[in-house]
Amino acid sequence: MKKIIFTLCCFVFFISSYHAENKFYLGEKITNMFYIMNKNGTKVFANFKKIHKTDTNELVYCVEPGVKLSSDDYEPFEMYNEKFYIDQDKMDRVKLVAKYGYLYGNHTDIKWYAITQYLIWKIVMPTTWDLYFVDSNKNPLYNAYQEEINEINNLINNHHNKPDIKTYYEFNYKDPIVIEDKYNLIVNYNVSSGFINSNKYYNNEILNPGNYSLDFTISGYQLPLFYNHPTGQDIYVKGEIYEKNINTLIHVTAGKISISECDEKTYRKDIIGGVYEILNQDDEVEETIDCKENNEYCLSNYLPVGFYKIRVKELPEEYEINDHIYDVWVKDEETTEIDVCSLKINKSRQIEKEEPEIEPLIESDNEEVENEPDNDIEEEYSYKVPIIENSDELVIPIPSTSKNSYIRPAIIFIIILSTLLNYVIRHKKKSHA
Repeated sequence: MKKIIFTLCCFVFFISSYHAENKFYLGEKITNMFYIMNKNGTKVFANFKKIHKTDTNELVYCVEPGVKLSSDDYEPFEMYNEKFYIDQDKMDRVKLVAKYGYLYGNHTDIKWYAITQYLIWKIVMPTTWDLYFVDSNKNPLYNAYQEEINEINNLINNHHNKPDIKTYYEFNYKDPIVIEDKYNLIVNYNVSSGFINSNKYYNNEILNPGNYSLDFTISGYQLPLFYNHPTGQDIYVKGEIYEKNINTLIHVTAGKISISECDEKTYRKDIIGGVYEILNQDDEVEETIDCKENNEYCLSNYLPVGFYKIRVKELPEEYEINDHIYDVWVKDEETTEIDVCSLKINKSRQIEKEEPEIEPLIESDNEEVENEPDNDIEEEYSYKVPIIENSDELVIPIPSTSKNSYIRPAIIFIIILSTLLNYVIRHKKKSHA
């Protein structure tokens, strides 16, 4: 029994929900907004009123003026049907007015609803009828809300224009990614990354070099529907006319710099292990490369495409730091190699000549010995040739070469010659004896 009651309740709920989806009701009046509709000489003065869809309470539009709203169920149609009061062209125009009228962009004030209903009636009513705004005393306001009407018509005229977005963009590495839409239509789209503000797309992230696919889509798609009733006025429920998608490709450009160290004299490639600074066009340090840490590849990180300078910051102590600036142009998707040569310092050993030390003469016990005159030449090179009496052998005395004696070749020659003569004289004496 309980199952039967539950089933009946569900069925009743389903039937009521179904009927609620296809019903409408007349809401409250819109303050201070009046109109007169002239039906071939019959003038009708009225206050603009809201029309609601029963299940959602959303505002909808009347597309059959002069006919009362029915409280019965309506029949929905997605496409044009002969049952409708209007033809296909007028139906398409109604869709555009409803799209760009109330709740589009900043059109949130309730006056935009009344203006939108006014424009829809102007489209669908017979050409012999007339419609205009009036005040509460039925005085015509022919130019009332003209600025709002012009804005809606301009949006309709640009409807078939998509946002001014290209299919391909290039941005340099680290530059902000901004895409501007001159038609101001991009605000209606959602994006797969980044965000849209006013008529511009922004992405504040620093994207790595490469290609990125960016999709602009209109989401929240709701099919527009017309509702027909045999005796009641036809109703239009706003929806998206069709979904428009735009795909664009963003390419982020960048390159790298590879420093090849070399010897300045030989130009031979050598691993020096220096530290180098990369300067941008504003002479600011963009990056520092330390070749001590990576001797094989002195490679920079990704750099924006453009002109750079390289200068030496540090070198090992055996190399001389110069002030030379190396110019380099970084290209997209390329590694630019540049030779940076340094001069090796030659440390020659300098031998300093030591001044000779003069040894003082030894004084005897009783006599004072005067120091000989300060004559460097006599002190350094004076030498007495010894006479060797009892020797059959030729003995050539060579003076001591201590650190205080510097013997010139001429002095040595004289000593040798004197010794030879001494030797010859002794042998002649022996032979005569």
